[in-house]
Amino acid sequence: MEDSCGAIIHYSLRRAAVLQQQHVEPIEEKSIESIESIEDADVLLESAEEESLEIIQCRDTESSDTIRSNWHEQLSVSVAGSEDKIKWHSLQHGGPLFPPRYKRLPDNVRMCYNGQPMKLSTAAEEAATWYAKLLGRPVLQNAIFQANFFREFRMLMRPNERRIIKDLELCDFERIAQHLQRQKMSQRGVGQHRKLLEQHHFGLCCIDGELEMIANYRIEPAGIFLGRGKHPLMGALKHRIRPEDVTINCSPYAVPAAPAGHHWKAVQHDQSVVWLARWRDSVTLGYKYMQLSSASRLQGKRELNKFELARRVSSYIDRIRQSYWEDWKSPNLMQRQRGVAIYLIDRVMLRVCSDKSELTADCEGCCRLRVEHLNLFMELQGNAYVVEFNFVGKDCTKYRRQVAVNQHVFENLRSFMQRKLPQDQLFDQLTVKMLNQHLRSLMQGLTAKVFRTYNASRLLQSSLDELTRNLTSPEELLNAFAIAHANAAKFCNHQGAQSKLSSHKRAIRAKQLAISKCRRSRANTCRLLQLQQDLDLLQSSLSDAELRSSVALSTSKVNYVDPRITVAWCKKHKVPIEQVFDAALCSKFDWAITAADASFRF
Repeated sequence: MEDSCGAIIHYSLRRAAVLQQQHVEPIEEKSIESIESIEDADVLLESAEEESLEIIQCRDTESSDTIRSNWHEQLSVSVAGSEDKIKWHSLQHGGPLFPPRYKRLPDNVRMCYNGQPMKLSTAAEEAATWYAKLLGRPVLQNAIFQANFFREFRMLMRPNERRIIKDLELCDFERIAQHLQRQKMSQRGVGQHRKLLEQHHFGLCCIDGELEMIANYRIEPAGIFLGRGKHPLMGALKHRIRPEDVTINCSPYAVPAAPAGHHWKAVQHDQSVVWLARWRDSVTLGYKYMQLSSASRLQGKRELNKFELARRVSSYIDRIRQSYWEDWKSPNLMQRQRGVAIYLIDRVMLRVCSDKSELTADCEGCCRLRVEHLNLFMELQGNAYVVEFNFVGKDCTKYRRQVAVNQHVFENLRSFMQRKLPQDQLFDQLTVKMLNQHLRSLMQGLTAKVFRTYNASRLLQSSLDELTRNLTSPEELLNAFAIAHANAAKFCNHQGAQSKLSSHKRAIRAKQLAISKCRRSRANTCRLLQLQQDLDLLQSSLSDAELRSSVALSTSKVNYVDPRITVAWCKKHKVPIEQVFDAALCSKFDWAITAADASFRF
């Protein structure tokens, strides 16, 4: 099977290259939807492998290295770290892959209502299968979810079904759930085959003569919208996306064919964007995009420019901070609020947060803070001028933090809160638009996110310098690296799960029990000393474990920290890059691995 996998990927790359050079249309492939067993998939895999061998034989002198783009070796980034307006000159792809049509349940599998099996309309039955897949999950206990789902579920029913089905509590989806589980078990192994063939058919595009992988060529299937936190639309039904909903972006001569019997909503040739297709989410009404892989040339170039822009902040940071210091003392209320807001963005790493829609979760940011989100303390735990923040931030993540701030900031915050109700806006004279315009006037391209990237990267650089200055052993270096990254993630409020911390505490309890047992049994002294040393080591590392378990390291590592800092650190200390970047990050940051040497500084 592994040989077939390799042949498929190799064949896809070679075949696309040959077709591009010869300007011929690819032959029509068998439908992926026809795969119902491993045997069906193997037939297509063997066919693709045979074709790949023919392509390889006729192109055996061509080096496979020509497929791989080494753009970062020739790229010259502008001083501003800005991106080119023209992103591509030729763009060719096959369009998105649509989910298969819904197949009705067998006659003996029904949703029961008040104990009686019900034969539902096709649309209602499909929605019932979506609900059945969620049985046992906590979200089904949410009142908002239940109300939204049942309202839209009934809208899919025929009138005679609606007259009977009036209470979700009386609906029993257990038979459907059991059938879906049996179906899943019987098709185990087919999914891997199907994924390989989908990648073979839809996973590549050609940009300016370079082959690139596509990140998300599958249209998301219809289902139930879950949302995050207390999203007001959770439980709403996500309707099926059709070709008529999709806008294609490509070269004029390379418009992909729509599925038989359908047409695209629109076709455009916009060279200023890098998405390949887009459509609106039927619930949130926001756009979703078919994008290039994060390892692609264009995405890598955007990443490089993003971090170069953040590096430029170092040249402006004194001027920026001087500006908001002066704003604190301005007689103009809006300017004072602006100065305090930028301080919080810079020093406390608050996000700006865009204007809220009634159809989004109640998540706050700097410009939308309310009086109830802050508590002020002249002194707290030995620190003067402490502000306690308590609100729900991006992705419905709880932001609760106590921060000692500048005295002028503290006094301004207190004045902003005077004569206001708890639900009133803290920065009532300031808008997101006004703040962004001012940031751009201080430095071209400056945004709150650029501040986060700059501060997180600077913090990682300084933490690595401090924590690993005198370390030599691989274990100590990797532990210090994890702590440095955890510091950056904590600063960005990237919260993580507590499972690893629980495991660490269980190990401590196990050692304590072993010591007690050893003492009762009067075991040899050497054994007791070894157990005590193990316990001391676990307890000494508990604070580090608490720090690492309380944050989500991947978010800052992927989005906010310049990967060249990590690459340079690895090269300096001779740490294999694979020990700090997984395979996906090695691919995404290939440009950084190639470009940065041990002397790189952010």
